[in-house]
Amino acid sequence: MRSTQRVVAALLSANVQFCRALIGHQTPTFCSRGNFALQRGNVGPTTSSKVYNAIPSTRLMMGFDESDRPISRINKSGLEEILDDIEKGGREDSGYIIIDVREEDEVAFTGKISKHAFTLPLSYIQRGALNMPDNDFMETFGFEKPLPDETIVFTCKAGIRSATAASMAGMSGFGNVINYMGGADEWFQ
Repeated sequence: MRSTQRVVAALLSANVQFCRALIGHQTPTFCSRGNFALQRGNVGPTTSSKVYNAIPSTRLMMGFDESDRPISRINKSGLEEILDDIEKGGREDSGYIIIDVREEDEVAFTGKISKHAFTLPLSYIQRGALNMPDNDFMETFGFEKPLPDETIVFTCKAGIRSATAASMAGMSGFGNVINYMGGADEWFQ
């Protein structure tokens, strides 16, 4: 139970930092009142959980993305090239990190795309995981948090959740993000 409390506290802290970054260091009202819907652009508090999600609706988030950096998209052969680079030089030399945003049970069912891919479900990214302090991130997820100058390659089942994760990473200050469009559906064909 204490481990869960630490995760919740770290995510809450990261969420407030994320909101402040989005609004120019002013915490908006939606950060302190509870959870908000992330689907279909609906914004409104929910009572399903006491964990605070400081993520506004998709419609609002698009307006806050000031990075003006396009999200690159790759297909299976592009991911194979990146995996080859990682295999030859590791994460540090290649400059790439691959993050699978599927839920743990999905990854367990199909298997990992690569031994070099780390699992970080989109639900955690939506709660501000990429804004957590480095030590908390490592303790919570079991791998080093991506560095701002690393290229993050996001993958999922079919390329939709990974596109969302790539957009959110861009809003969190990560300048080099790639969406693998085919996802596990294409990879395991």
